[in-house]
Amino acid sequence: MSQPYEFSQDFHPNLRQLEVLHLAFVSRLSWFLWDWLLTLPSEINVIWKRPITLGSSLYVANTLACVAAMIVRIPLNLWVDVPVKLCAIIFEAIAVLQQVQIFILQCVLALRTYAVYNCRKVVLVPLLVLNTTSVVFGVIENIQPLEHSKHWRNRLPVPYNGCSLPHPRIPWLPCVLLLTFEVAVGALMSARLLYLLRVEGYSLAQVEYIVYRDGLVESAVMSVGTTVLLIYDLVYPTGNSASFRPMWGFVPLIGTIACKRMLLNLRSITQCEIGSIIGDQKHVDPTDAHNTQDNFSDIAEDPWDEFCSPQIDDLERSTAQSIPLRGGKCDESECVILDTNLPHTY
Repeated sequence: MSQPYEFSQDFHPNLRQLEVLHLAFVSRLSWFLWDWLLTLPSEINVIWKRPITLGSSLYVANTLACVAAMIVRIPLNLWVDVPVKLCAIIFEAIAVLQQVQIFILQCVLALRTYAVYNCRKVVLVPLLVLNTTSVVFGVIENIQPLEHSKHWRNRLPVPYNGCSLPHPRIPWLPCVLLLTFEVAVGALMSARLLYLLRVEGYSLAQVEYIVYRDGLVESAVMSVGTTVLLIYDLVYPTGNSASFRPMWGFVPLIGTIACKRMLLNLRSITQCEIGSIIGDQKHVDPTDAHNTQDNFSDIAEDPWDEFCSPQIDDLERSTAQSIPLRGGKCDESECVILDTNLPHTY
């Protein structure tokens, strides 16, 4: 007959923290499923009913990484008795999958920044190097043997599920590199948007449209989340008041959802045959009575009508005209980062 668990003085704080962990997991899972149901019709139309491109591949990889991270967490939340060795594997797998999520999100941001800057490799290469370096260091920090890793020392027992709830110190080097990447993307995007607004004569509405389309909001959210995490680790270096720790899982989740919606919006808009409009250099005022939806009937066909309003087409045409292709020529597979069906760069 097995011996009953001995309840230590740390049991009640850990019980409270485990409840927070469960609540955070259920909240993230519910949010992800709800958002997935909302975007499912668009996903079917613009991802699964169209040829495979880099954009659709990143979309699927982004979704699968998030689902895998959710599945790996299930034993910690449902099993009554988790073997200690399995606990170590689960914790390390969760950390590695979070790094994979972040890597995919940063790849999307780097590629969108590359596209906005007219396919200049001098922009893309440093961002990809920084992204890869931060993720590699993050994975190395989290796959060290449990007994040797300095980030797993402050572990307190949770008697009723067999797992120890880790209070690791955050690996600073990967987080600093991650934050550097996010700040760099935000600065590059902001500089480009200011250039379009001040020099190219873009309207504020067009700039706002590009902000939401090209991931500047996603980059800002990730930067804030990473900064808060680092500040928390400075304030509570030993894992005290660690009920905030489960909130870290919301940082990649928010980025994942923002990335999914951004990719869906990009691919939805590209289904409109914008190339036929771009060839017409005459400005079309969407508010003009002569420019009604009927005049765009050759652009939009079911089931794409909801994405092909004259305003969106006009914005896309203006964007393409204001940001010329580098040297007048640009390889389609190079310039069109997230959808090879487009004949121009955003």
